[in-house]
This record gives sequence, C-alpha cells and structure tokens, in this order.
Amino acid sequence: MNLKRRMTMACLLIIGGLYGCDGSYQIERENVERQDIMYAKNQPPPMFDWSLERHLMTELYSARNKAVATYSYVRNQYNGKVMSWCPSIGFPIPANAQLTNPQKVVHSNGGVVSQAEPNGLYTSPSTSGTYVMCVNKEGKVVPRYYEQHVEAYLVSMVEKNGILEEVIGAKPSLTIDPKIKIRR
Repeated sequence: MNLKRRMTMACLLIIGGLYGCDGSYQIERENVERQDIMYAKNQPPPMFDWSLERHLMTELYSARNKAVATYSYVRNQYNGKVMSWCPSIGFPIPANAQLTNPQKVVHSNGGVVSQAEPNGLYTSPSTSGTYVMCVNKEGKVVPRYYEQHVEAYLVSMVEKNGILEEVIGAKPSLTIDPKIKIRR
C-alpha cells in the first residue's frame, strides 16, 4: 500500500473513532436537539418588558462614556494594603483593550489571523495590566500603568485596618436610577 493510501486510511480511522462508526454521535446529537425542542415547547424562557440588569448595564455604559470622577486604588496582591491611589477620570482600562478588531478573516482559506493595532503592535490577549487615567492637581490627566489589579470607586475612600471605606460625607460622582423605564 502506498503512503498516500495509508494516510487516507489512517485519517478515516481517526475520524471514525472520533465520531463513532456506528453513528452514535449523530444519534446523541439528534436526541439532544429533540430534548431542547421539548424544553422550548413546555418550558419556554420568560419574556419581559424590561430588564433591570440590562438597564443597569446600559446606564453603566453611558457613565463609562462620560468624564465621571473616580478614585482608583491599587492594592498589594499579597497583603491587601493600598500601594497607590489617585483621583481619576473614568474607569480603569485593561491594557489589552483594543481600538481595532484583534482578528481579521483571511478570505483565501477562511482562517482568522491576528491584526495589528494602529501602532503596528499586536496586543496580548492575556495581560493583567491596567491603565488608570489619574488627574493631577492642575486637573490634567496623567495615565498610569499598573500590573496589579485596580479598584475604582465613585467616591473617595480611606483605608482603615486594611479595608477601604467611604470617606464620611463624601458624595458619589455618579448614581444610577434603577427605576423601570419602558419604551413602547
């Protein structure tokens, strides 16, 4: 038997082993699909006029797009003590956030490849870095980069016995109204 024929046979055996020569994969898939149809018929998912979670997320997105005042704190990952803090603007931005789609489709084979950012670099999908837009005494934004986790609050905090607490009397720079708003 020539090499090409042996490779073809090996591939067929592997594929047959993965999917079951007896068609068990197909039978299982059909059973799961029938079960899903039965659930949809007898226990359909609920339909709502309004969603609190969607409303809160929508309001949060709107707030993230405004120059909301925040206070950002960086803790030591080993002992929890505050290492650094600053009055900031907006919420921390993960260092792997991208302005462009991180992938592009290669039409010749339908595959997907990484796409460079406008600066010509390829962003890591697994960084733990964070950018914080700190505001200095002159009111200018001075970005800081941290490899530690960053916490951002909408009110000034103070550390007491290793715990961050709101400064007494401090007012948050933003609140979200959880009231129902239905548009028809």
